[in-house]
Amino acid sequence: MVVRHEIDYLNPARLGDEIVGRTWVGAVQKHIFERYVEIVRVRDQKVLARARSLWCPIDLRSRRLTRVGAEVYQRFSVSSDRS
Repeated sequence: MVVRHEIDYLNPARLGDEIVGRTWVGAVQKHIFERYVEIVRVRDQKVLARARSLWCPIDLRSRRLTRVGAEVYQRFSVSSDRS
């Protein structure tokens, strides 16, 4: 479930521009995953937009927040130096 979105629009895209979306996972805490997205114009590698979202896992049966398990935590915990 998404808890928060932050988006910075940095440059406009024009009709016909080829763009690429890049995404990666940032820090993981007890109930929160950080997720980053960058939209880049291919021609000049100019960043058009950057986004940071916070996600939390939900138990589908109880529909309550659930902790990030050890296996998931280890798999997705990375330094957020890239942000």
